[in-house]
Amino acid sequence: MKRKSEFISIGLIGDSLVGKTKLLHQYLYKKFKSVSYQTISLSILTKQIDFYDQYPPIRETIKFFDIPGLLKYQKPFSISKKLSAIILVYDVSNKFSFYSLDYWIEQLEKVIDLTSIPVIIIGNRIDLNRMISKEDAKEFASSYNFKYFEASAFTGKGVDYAFDYIVYKTLKRMPNQLSIVLEQKNKKINNKCYM
Repeated sequence: MKRKSEFISIGLIGDSLVGKTKLLHQYLYKKFKSVSYQTISLSILTKQIDFYDQYPPIRETIKFFDIPGLLKYQKPFSISKKLSAIILVYDVSNKFSFYSLDYWIEQLEKVIDLTSIPVIIIGNRIDLNRMISKEDAKEFASSYNFKYFEASAFTGKGVDYAFDYIVYKTLKRMPNQLSIVLEQKNKKINNKCYM
């Protein structure tokens, strides 16, 4: 019988129409969600990960909170207090979505200590013409001590690397025996997923 752990929750935060929902859909279902619409309410999707490397096996349930960009006009972010990790998303073809990251970080810092949880930034839509250079984005991320990734929800490139990184970083912080199992897995992920 599997031992079930507590839920962990990861929030996707960023401006509307940067592709948060499509990134999540690509990660969970391995396909591009072609229908475009603006997320107008909080959406929660889950993924279960089984670890058979130990006895008894562990099943971790990851909750992904797809937080609509329209929340930009509502404060504070009460949901953020409950997050185990955060993925900040912007669109590399939309410079304003990149500039908005400062706003999102400022709002998050009002309700949560961002140094206490894993936080990454994903530059989405690398399949389009970029308006923000990779170097500028990396520099911005490192100024907050966040890891930076680039991905395309359309092609799937980089999506698994970024999500696997944040999932395993979050699971590793959990105070249970799973952190030992993840030590080796994390080495593999760290070596290949940083863009």
